[in-house]
Amino acid sequence: MFFSEELLELDRNTVQYMIEEQEKQLQENEQKIQENEQKIQENKQRLKEKQRQLHDSEQQLKEKQRQLHDSEQQLKEKQQQLHDSEQQLKEKQQQLREKDDLIRQMQQQIDDLIRQVATLTK
Repeated sequence: MFFSEELLELDRNTVQYMIEEQEKQLQENEQKIQENEQKIQENKQRLKEKQRQLHDSEQQLKEKQRQLHDSEQQLKEKQQQLHDSEQQLKEKQQQLREKDDLIRQMQQQIDDLIRQVATLTK
């Protein structure tokens, strides 16, 4: 009977040890879960910050695109003004050539008249 009691005691001790080991493992697992939950929260915060930064960057990009579009429009307007000015300059140059031709013709007529007058007065 003594042997039986010792076996019974050994069984109780073994059961107690297993319970303690499981409780220890359970505590370790709970600690890991808490650590993981903390990491998850930290990652969520980092993600939110990254999302905010991304949103800010997107807003900045949109603003830059709008500015670029405005600048392109201004450039097109300036190019059109330049084209118009060049066209006006060409027209003025053509008018000047025509007036130069007219002046040469008139000068030729004046020279012809002076020669005719000179021939008549001789």
